[in-house]
Amino acid sequence: MDGDNFTDRTRQSPQVAAEETQSRRDAIALPWPERPSEDAGFRWSIRLCVALVFAIVGGEKFTRDLHWHQVFAAIGLGDWFRYVTGAIEVGGGLLFLWPGATAVGASLLAATLCGAIAVQAVVFHRPADGLFPGVYLLGVLLAYWKLRRGVVRQDARAPDARRSA
Repeated sequence: MDGDNFTDRTRQSPQVAAEETQSRRDAIALPWPERPSEDAGFRWSIRLCVALVFAIVGGEKFTRDLHWHQVFAAIGLGDWFRYVTGAIEVGGGLLFLWPGATAVGASLLAATLCGAIAVQAVVFHRPADGLFPGVYLLGVLLAYWKLRRGVVRQDARAPDARRSA
């Protein structure tokens, strides 16, 4: 009988064989993506890019750059607020490097960038200048969405793996 099954399988069309192979893969329900190295590398590059951008942008606020001193003086809160904003930007970017803290980092950065957009519109009366922090905000939200989408996909597979164990 085993010989008959073998001959039946070898005579199957490529379409049927591919569907059978896919159904076996689905039944296994691996707890990681099918291409872990490519997906993980791409996601770490997103994390690294966000961290680098905000390390640079936030780090500028700690320098003696006259521009940032004038901006925060015009806001009316002085140097302490410049330092706090820089620390939040650097810290939020660095939190993107820790997968468990990505949501916290994204929240800190999103709140800071929304504040920057509001300051441009309300304090400086130049709402078009809010475009720059708006682009950064869009980048943070897209990065978080992409990273979160991968986590949800992996979490969705985990219960199946636990049931089969």
